Amino acid sequence: MRRIFCLLFCAAPLPGLFALNLCDKKIVVKSSSDSTEYVVSDIRSMKFNNGDVFINMNDGSVASWPADEINVMSFIYFEPSPETGIIKAESSPFTISSGVLRVESSLFVPVTLSTVDGKRLFKGYCSGELLLPLSLYPAGVYLLDINGTIYKIINR
Repeated sequence: MRRIFCLLFCAAPLPGLFALNLCDKKIVVKSSSDSTEYVVSDIRSMKFNNGDVFINMNDGSVASWPADEINVMSFIYFEPSPETGIIKAESSPFTISSGVLRVESSLFVPVTLSTVDGKRLFKGYCSGELLLPLSLYPAGVYLLDINGTIYKIINR
């Protein structure tokens, strides 16, 4: 069965983001055996090469995984509430696991899956949970639009 790997395009331009306060922003990598968190400000670069994922840390260490062993990779950030100052966790509105794209939303939002050249493969709405089997589509890079926010994903 083909493995699905999520590219977080928001993590790709990491060097430009270091001017911001990133102490509460994390990359979380989950495999079938464990889950590992990395603080974004500690990451020098992130590389996807020959089916492997490499996270190069500022201290010179490198974490790596074969992409087919990663179940979920997400970018998590904490944002203080302006009214209360209380910090709340925000995460990606979707996950990909075992060949299934799962979108979650408490609101009724449009969801579109397209090829990078603009061919629309799926258009629908999510209110609660939407499950889309990515095994229906050939391997490649796709664009996932959830309520106007576009994510780049790879179907392997």
